[in-house]
Amino acid sequence: MLDQGTGPLKYLAITLGLVVLYQYFGEEKKIDAQAIASRDPWFERHIYGEGGPVLLKFGAEWCGPCRSLDANLRAVEPMFRGRIKVVRVDVGEHPELAQTFGVRSIPHSFVIYQGRIVEQRRGSMEIETLRQWIAQVSEKAYRMSPR
Repeated sequence: MLDQGTGPLKYLAITLGLVVLYQYFGEEKKIDAQAIASRDPWFERHIYGEGGPVLLKFGAEWCGPCRSLDANLRAVEPMFRGRIKVVRVDVGEHPELAQTFGVRSIPHSFVIYQGRIVEQRRGSMEIETLRQWIAQVSEKAYRMSPR
């Protein structure tokens, strides 16, 4: 229970802080996909020209959780064919791209659409969790207003 002194002010400060965090982490983050594509031919060829959402999975062959997520992606990928493109990005082969996206640990997955990061997840996911996340985030991407 809040006391009558500083309690209400603390409650207000915490509430405002949570609102700011929600707004920061809840909004789509814009990326300059055109600039990335102009300096990274691989990005331009595999990601930039896509008309629909793209799931970028950053990982590495030596990473156990990355291999687990890859297996789960292979299992659910056919369910989403035509709705979302899955692109695996090896951080060893594309370190600049990983740095551009702020990847600090792997696996790290992003869904991008129309130059925006719609959502991102760190770590591996079980098949059902992954299926639900892709379904939810692809719907969110298609509901987004055009640039």
